[in-house]
Amino acid sequence: MTMRDLIKGELIDIIEWLETSPDTMVSRFARPDNEIKNGAQLIVRPGQQALFVDQGNVADTFLPGQHELSTKNLPILSRLRGWKYGFASPFKAEVVFVSTRQFAGARWGTKAPVMTTDPELGPVRLRAFGTYSVRVSNAETIVRELVGANASLGISQISDQLRDLIVARFSETLGEQSSSVLTLAAQYEELGAATARKLVPDLARFGLELTQMIVESIALPDEVAATLDQRTRIGLIGDVGAYAQLQAADAIRDAAR
Repeated sequence: MTMRDLIKGELIDIIEWLETSPDTMVSRFARPDNEIKNGAQLIVRPGQQALFVDQGNVADTFLPGQHELSTKNLPILSRLRGWKYGFASPFKAEVVFVSTRQFAGARWGTKAPVMTTDPELGPVRLRAFGTYSVRVSNAETIVRELVGANASLGISQISDQLRDLIVARFSETLGEQSSSVLTLAAQYEELGAATARKLVPDLARFGLELTQMIVESIALPDEVAATLDQRTRIGLIGDVGAYAQLQAADAIRDAAR
């Protein structure tokens, strides 16, 4: 057997991506010299897309199904390569698989307290935590903007970037609230929805969309939490007179200690 025969025997017959990690969003099909046989079978599983890339430019895109590769279903790549009468076998091309399933339950939270202004208490520093879920909405965009020449892309690789975007938009949402921070616990769903709307254009630039945004908790400073506790004890939130009486009673109690 000649070296040429050996090389021919190793050419790709089946191109597919078996997802082995729940973290992976994009995976480049690995093959020395990227050589593909004419008539090779491309298998795209449900929840995937396959993109043919030519010199960094996305050419043809394939949706779930089994595809026999030819110039008929590679029109853009054929045009870029000048294949007017079909291509010689083998040919070289990069194949990138993209997962379009939902990546659920990623964590977000503020590294440092975010500042908001309360109508009664003035400037207040808050911490917030929650979860979010995303999926790829535009496979070509994520390959172009985030993957580049890398072999793969995992959700963990962009989690810091996503968290920073979420915290920034959440802070903006907090700044637009006119109600007291003492009532934020009743507004988690509203705050999450408002933050999600702000994130739409941010994520679209990377070919992503937010499928869920949950605010799980907002941590108040100790002194603000104490104020809320006092108001809860008297059951008269907003009754300034009763609140003042409670403060006076607490002051007398503390002085007697």
